[in-house]
Amino acid sequence: RWRDRRPWLALTIGLNTVGLLGNVWLPLVAPWGWAILAGVGVGGLFALILTLPVDLASNAAVADRLTPMLLGVGYIAGSTGPLAIGWVRDSLGSYVPSFVGLVGLTLLMLALTNWFRPNRTIS
Repeated sequence: RWRDRRPWLALTIGLNTVGLLGNVWLPLVAPWGWAILAGVGVGGLFALILTLPVDLASNAAVADRLTPMLLGVGYIAGSTGPLAIGWVRDSLGSYVPSFVGLVGLTLLMLALTNWFRPNRTIS
């Protein structure tokens, strides 16, 4: 329905960031609320990211090549994340550094959302 998905990407990334920051700074104040915010952010972001190959591809053949790359990189990153977070937790004795790193990652994603502007195509 909306041609420009950047506001929705920014909203979901923002929700995720607020949920992560809440877990870092105020973990005992509404922990369920922080988890729900982060979960809604990640869930919405996942659904939006699945539409990006169709939005960015100039034709069906390009979308056909772009989709496996996107999914492959995403699932590899997603599968190594818990391992890395566990390693940091075991090394430093706290989840806080991992959450701060995830906040940094969400801020990087927020900065990169401008790249997904309408009428930008990959050939």
